[in-house]
Amino acid sequence: MKKVLLTGLLIILIFNLFGQNTNTNNQSSTASKYEWDFLWISGGIGAGGVVSTTIVNSGIVLPASLDFFLQRKHHRVGFGVTSELYLTPENLGKMIFSDNNSNVRKYYFMYDWMLLGNFPVNIGGGLQVGGFYVGKEKVDNVSDKTRLFVNFGVVAEVGIRPVYIYARPAIEYKSYNEGSFHKEIMAVAQVGIRLKLMTEEEKAQRGKN
Repeated sequence: MKKVLLTGLLIILIFNLFGQNTNTNNQSSTASKYEWDFLWISGGIGAGGVVSTTIVNSGIVLPASLDFFLQRKHHRVGFGVTSELYLTPENLGKMIFSDNNSNVRKYYFMYDWMLLGNFPVNIGGGLQVGGFYVGKEKVDNVSDKTRLFVNFGVVAEVGIRPVYIYARPAIEYKSYNEGSFHKEIMAVAQVGIRLKLMTEEEKAQRGKN
């Protein structure tokens, strides 16, 4: 999990470095303060299929997500959490005959690039990178594990600020532990609602105009 956090922080750092505005008219240009335009709060549910190297854990998956991210022009960066209900033979057996399950809780950093910066209809693509816990695992019980996932999806939005409806079909790869044979590939589509809130920097900027 430490690797996941470090990777996410590195992505955010690189994004901020490239996003700084510079004054090219002077021989020694000075970077200006980086300002965000909008804060987004996003929630959605979905359905899809999962194929696992553990055959009995292949089947249907139902995700529910909550994301928080900031936007600057075409770029969005943030973090999120997703809970996934596995409707698979393995998980159904665990839930019926034991007190554990194979459901997944994911924590991740996210980056989206959108075609239009600020428009009622928008489309783009994005990446999620993070880690996950399975069943009733506790954080302190999996410190020796390296469970990672990568998710790539296409995003379509329509609405009028502050409320938007979105759809996000995606493909995901999960690795349950470094060196482990347990891998998964998932195809899923989510729909939900997003709230688009103007940041204080953007309010101040528009007040000057």
